[in-house]
Amino acid sequence: MNSMLVKELYEIKANPLEYMEGEADLERLVSYINGFSAAEAVYNINDDIVGEEFSDFVKKRHNIALETIQWITALRWITADDKSAFKRFYYELDSFINENNKEIFSMEDSGAVSYAKQEKGVKPDLLCSHIEKMRKRPGMWLGTKDVERMYFFIKGFIKAELIIHGTAKEHPFEGLTHSFTNFVRQVYNIKENVSWLKILEFKSENKEEALEKFYCLFDDYRKTFD
Repeated sequence: MNSMLVKELYEIKANPLEYMEGEADLERLVSYINGFSAAEAVYNINDDIVGEEFSDFVKKRHNIALETIQWITALRWITADDKSAFKRFYYELDSFINENNKEIFSMEDSGAVSYAKQEKGVKPDLLCSHIEKMRKRPGMWLGTKDVERMYFFIKGFIKAELIIHGTAKEHPFEGLTHSFTNFVRQVYNIKENVSWLKILEFKSENKEEALEKFYCLFDDYRKTFD
């Protein structure tokens, strides 16, 4: 099975605090995976390594009979908290890959980059369109109205696009010219090197309110591309 997602997951395993920005927990990881997978789907890359088959594997190992339960819930049932669940996820993933003889290939091996190679570089349109789609049904994409989940979803989406296009450093959403982070810093006159997530969390009463502010800023940000 060709899986650039699994390659990315093992990059995260090697550098969890860098990828998860100081707090390696399951919720952040799941949001990152969802964003990464959403970008793959946009490019018609079928990469369901942590889909139904993985859920069934985890549930069978822990005698969980409920068909509607996914691996995320299963891991939370068998661990004390999301930090423990993060570590447990990798234990289960290692076992799943080894027992099912799954293999990890590069994007070049999978042949999935044929579309991306025709492009000159990553464009902001796909991510921005997807963020707009999520506005209508945040529960479907994020589980709940939570700005932190949106942040890590976007982070995963961006990383997948960079891999697909073979671009090592810059995505338009966080590039030097049209960085959303810099845009938010300018709006709030923030000089410190902090993420837009931290700014919105500081300026809001809760994560739902922060998500509403995110979309207000996002609307103004998109106008900068006109």
